[in-house]
Amino acid sequence: MPITSREELKAHVLGAYKHGFSIDLDHCVYGPATGGNRGYIDETMSYYRLLAGHCALTNAHTVMEVGTHYGGSTLALLSGLRAGSAKDPLVVTMDITDLNRERLAKEREIHKVIGDATELSFIAALADDKA
Repeated sequence: MPITSREELKAHVLGAYKHGFSIDLDHCVYGPATGGNRGYIDETMSYYRLLAGHCALTNAHTVMEVGTHYGGSTLALLSGLRAGSAKDPLVVTMDITDLNRERLAKEREIHKVIGDATELSFIAALADDKA
Protein backbone atom coordinates (compact mmCIF):
# COMPACT_ATOMS: atom_id res chain seq x y z
CA MET A 1 0.00 0.00 0.00
CA PRO A 2 1.53 3.36 -0.98
CA ILE A 3 2.26 5.97 1.66
CA THR A 4 0.22 9.06 0.87
CA SER A 5 0.65 11.35 3.88
CA ARG A 6 3.24 12.53 6.37
CA GLU A 7 1.35 10.70 9.11
CA GLU A 8 1.53 7.43 7.18
CA LEU A 9 5.22 8.01 6.52
CA LYS A 10 5.90 8.66 10.19
CA ALA A 11 3.97 5.52 11.19
CA HIS A 12 5.86 3.46 8.63
CA VAL A 13 9.29 4.72 9.69
CA LEU A 14 8.56 4.09 13.37
CA GLY A 15 7.05 0.69 12.61
CA ALA A 16 9.99 -0.30 10.40
CA TYR A 17 12.49 0.74 13.07
CA LYS A 18 10.66 -1.24 15.75
CA HIS A 19 10.27 -4.25 13.45
CA GLY A 20 14.01 -4.14 12.80
CA PHE A 21 14.58 -5.26 16.40
CA SER A 22 12.92 -8.59 15.59
CA ILE A 23 15.46 -9.29 12.81
CA ASP A 24 18.86 -10.74 13.70
CA LEU A 25 21.42 -8.12 12.75
CA ASP A 26 24.28 -9.19 15.03
CA HIS A 27 26.44 -9.92 11.95
CA CYS A 28 25.91 -6.40 10.56
CA VAL A 29 28.71 -4.19 11.85
CA TYR A 30 29.86 -0.79 10.67
CA GLY A 31 33.55 -1.68 10.29
CA PRO A 32 36.40 0.82 9.93
CA ALA A 33 35.45 4.34 10.94
CA THR A 34 35.41 6.84 8.09
CA GLY A 35 36.32 9.90 10.13
CA GLY A 36 37.81 10.90 13.43
CA ASN A 37 39.78 8.46 15.50
CA ARG A 38 37.27 5.72 16.37
CA GLY A 39 39.11 2.84 14.69
CA TYR A 40 36.99 -0.24 13.97
CA ILE A 41 33.32 -0.02 14.98
CA ASP A 42 32.18 -3.54 15.85
CA GLU A 43 28.52 -2.74 16.43
CA THR A 44 25.19 -2.74 14.67
CA MET A 45 24.24 0.83 13.86
CA SER A 46 20.72 1.81 14.87
CA TYR A 47 19.74 2.85 11.35
CA TYR A 48 20.41 -0.72 10.18
CA ARG A 49 17.24 -1.65 12.08
CA LEU A 50 15.26 0.89 10.07
CA LEU A 51 16.66 -0.45 6.78
CA ALA A 52 15.97 -4.09 7.66
CA GLY A 53 12.51 -3.35 9.04
CA HIS A 54 11.57 -1.29 5.98
CA CYS A 55 12.60 -4.11 3.61
CA ALA A 56 10.66 -6.68 5.65
CA LEU A 57 7.49 -4.60 6.03
CA THR A 58 7.34 -3.62 2.37
CA ASN A 59 8.04 -7.19 1.23
CA ALA A 60 10.70 -5.84 -1.10
CA HIS A 61 12.70 -8.34 -3.09
CA THR A 62 15.32 -6.10 -4.75
CA VAL A 63 17.26 -3.20 -3.26
CA MET A 64 19.89 -0.91 -4.75
CA GLU A 65 22.38 0.61 -2.32
CA VAL A 66 24.89 3.34 -3.09
CA GLY A 67 27.88 3.52 -0.75
CA THR A 68 28.60 0.04 0.57
CA HIS A 69 31.55 1.03 2.78
CA TYR A 70 32.16 -2.14 4.84
CA GLY A 71 28.79 -3.75 4.14
CA GLY A 72 26.96 -3.48 7.47
CA SER A 73 23.92 -1.82 5.93
CA THR A 74 24.17 -4.16 2.92
CA LEU A 75 23.86 -7.17 5.21
CA ALA A 76 21.03 -5.47 7.14
CA LEU A 77 19.13 -4.85 3.90
CA LEU A 78 19.54 -8.49 2.92
CA SER A 79 18.40 -9.62 6.37
CA GLY A 80 15.29 -7.47 5.98
CA LEU A 81 14.56 -8.90 2.52
CA ARG A 82 14.88 -12.41 3.94
CA ALA A 83 12.60 -11.53 6.87
CA GLY A 84 9.92 -10.37 4.42
CA SER A 85 8.32 -12.48 1.75
CA ALA A 86 11.06 -12.23 -0.90
CA LYS A 87 11.61 -15.57 -2.60
CA ASP A 88 14.75 -14.53 -4.48
CA PRO A 89 16.12 -11.46 -2.65
CA LEU A 90 18.78 -9.36 -4.34
CA VAL A 91 20.87 -6.47 -3.05
CA VAL A 92 22.86 -4.60 -5.67
CA THR A 93 25.38 -2.39 -3.93
CA MET A 94 28.05 -0.11 -5.31
CA ASP A 95 31.04 1.68 -3.91
CA ILE A 96 34.40 3.05 -5.01
CA THR A 97 36.13 0.74 -2.51
CA ASP A 98 36.13 -3.02 -2.11
CA LEU A 99 36.15 -3.40 1.66
CA ASN A 100 34.98 -6.66 3.25
CA ARG A 101 34.90 -8.51 -0.08
CA GLU A 102 35.17 -11.96 1.52
CA ARG A 103 32.24 -11.46 3.89
CA LEU A 104 29.91 -9.99 1.27
CA ALA A 105 30.85 -12.68 -1.26
CA LYS A 106 29.46 -15.33 1.13
CA GLU A 107 25.95 -14.07 0.35
CA ARG A 108 24.85 -15.14 -3.13
CA GLU A 109 22.04 -12.54 -2.97
CA ILE A 110 24.52 -9.63 -2.82
CA HIS A 111 25.94 -8.27 -6.06
CA LYS A 112 28.64 -5.70 -5.34
CA VAL A 113 29.82 -3.43 -8.11
CA ILE A 114 32.99 -1.37 -7.76
CA GLY A 115 32.67 2.07 -9.30
CA ASP A 116 31.80 5.70 -8.75
CA ALA A 117 28.03 6.22 -8.59
CA THR A 118 28.53 9.94 -9.25
CA GLU A 119 29.82 9.16 -12.75
CA LEU A 120 27.20 8.89 -15.49
CA SER A 121 29.41 6.50 -17.49
CA PHE A 122 29.51 4.08 -14.55
CA ILE A 123 25.73 4.23 -14.07
CA ALA A 124 25.18 3.73 -17.81
CA ALA A 125 27.49 0.69 -17.82
CA LEU A 126 25.68 -0.71 -14.80
CA ALA A 127 22.32 -0.21 -16.51
CA ASP A 128 23.69 -2.02 -19.58
CA ASP A 129 24.97 -4.83 -17.28
CA LYS A 130 28.58 -4.09 -18.21
CA ALA A 131 29.80 -3.09 -14.76
